[in-house]
Amino acid sequence: MASTHALGMTLSDDRMHRLNDELKFALKNTPSNELREWANDIPKTFGILLIRRGRNFANLVMSVENFLAREGRGLASAVSKDRTADHLRDRGKSASEATMRTWEETKARFEKLQSAINANPRDSVPAIAVSVFGFVLGSGGIDGDGGVPDLDFIGGIGGHRSIFTHSVISGAVIETILLSTVALARCVHSNLPEHHDPLWEELVEGGEKLTGNFAAGISAGISYHLGIDATLDGGGTYKDLPFSLPIEGHQLIEAGNALAEGLDVAKRKLGNLHELALDRRK
Repeated sequence: MASTHALGMTLSDDRMHRLNDELKFALKNTPSNELREWANDIPKTFGILLIRRGRNFANLVMSVENFLAREGRGLASAVSKDRTADHLRDRGKSASEATMRTWEETKARFEKLQSAINANPRDSVPAIAVSVFGFVLGSGGIDGDGGVPDLDFIGGIGGHRSIFTHSVISGAVIETILLSTVALARCVHSNLPEHHDPLWEELVEGGEKLTGNFAAGISAGISYHLGIDATLDGGGTYKDLPFSLPIEGHQLIEAGNALAEGLDVAKRKLGNLHELALDRRK
């Protein structure tokens, strides 16, 4: 564990030493078969999370293809009937109505969020703070420099824009780490020293909700970062693709990953992340 100000709490060096000592004590007293079961769940969880994002990507591609095909057929039909102007006017009206619906839905969400904060600020404000912290950590900030995707700089400038960090893979890795941390706390909790740090109770009792909001914020940040890289900062290319592509191909892959990670956030049930990740029936 590393000292951190994240998630609304400050861990002093003395407290960190205590937590490490308590973890060592609990690990020593936890049956090895329980630890093996926990460890075996890590790659399973990662696979499930990655597949979930892969489905988002595939559904996105299919939606775009269907939209383009549908619009193409509509335009071709309008041209053949000499109704091009009417068709374009109707499509413009539909786009305007869709924009208004999106605005109204967004406005309603913010109003709901404001009501939740007013009704229960003690629970709502920390959840929002954790999500915002996750977004900054995932994106690197408003300019989209740094954050989780740019961890590939650790390997040197030559490895920047790796497919392993500038894709949904990084989101799945972070989410797996968070879920596994909560799972480990649950696994060893009964074997902790009798008088132990209250953080363990917080992880066991509210860890899923906390990590759910944190992971969603990180994923939103990763999506934002990849979107910036694919558009405003679209001059870069992936350094480790097994095939050659024009710059437009690199931008398209990164934009697709940005949208897929964003869709994952939109579909995710915050506070119930562990159940979603481990539900092998979906």
